[in-house]
Amino acid sequence: MEKKVNYIPAVRTLRQKKVGIYCRVSTNDMEQLNSLTNQISALTRLVSTIDGWKLVDCYVDIASAKKKSPRSNFERMLDDCKSKKLDIVITKSVSRFGRVTVDTLQALNVMKESGVCVIFEQESLDTKDVESSLMISIIESLAQAENESRSDNIKWGVRQRAAQGTSKLYDRKCYGYKHDDNVKLMKSGNSDVQYLSSDNNPTIISKEVFEAVQIEKAKRSNVVEGDDGKKRKDKKYSSKKRNYE
Repeated sequence: MEKKVNYIPAVRTLRQKKVGIYCRVSTNDMEQLNSLTNQISALTRLVSTIDGWKLVDCYVDIASAKKKSPRSNFERMLDDCKSKKLDIVITKSVSRFGRVTVDTLQALNVMKESGVCVIFEQESLDTKDVESSLMISIIESLAQAENESRSDNIKWGVRQRAAQGTSKLYDRKCYGYKHDDNVKLMKSGNSDVQYLSSDNNPTIISKEVFEAVQIEKAKRSNVVEGDDGKKRKDKKYSSKKRNYE
């Protein structure tokens, strides 16, 4: 009697890919925080619509994209990539990922070596494609150049307002401060020109009275400065009247 054989097809289990979301804003003001909320919400919805994707973590930084600005969650994301905790990282755009071309490409290489691909939703770029990698490099270079140009324009504007006397720093209200010859604009940084504002704050007493008081204070001071440095006088000044008979 011929045996009946039942064939049971193998059940293929679809391995879910572990997805991480990276979002960043430059400051913690309300407009930027609203942008951060929108980034997280939009990318979370996108991940939920794709079969085989599983959101495992969300990495959020509130920091500048400049090289010296610390981005703790960006570093944590890289560590998770190295530890094989992620298969895909999705972010809004190249500029949200970073604006320093060398550092960004270095991070992308680390992720690629770990088998993690990065998807930039706004530009529709995926690092698993060779053409996308080239495009990312181009976009990064343009973003960095734009950032540097914006910085130069801001610095130029500060210098111009300082030179024209229209800087708001001249009108700031200062209370209880010490004034000396170094209360200057543009004294920090690499500026070759500095500006010293004078007579910009309303005085409590006239300049003549102030200088007369300083001379009188020096006369009454018990400290004199000689060749051996500062030392006290043998006698102290007293404002008390003495009666001599």
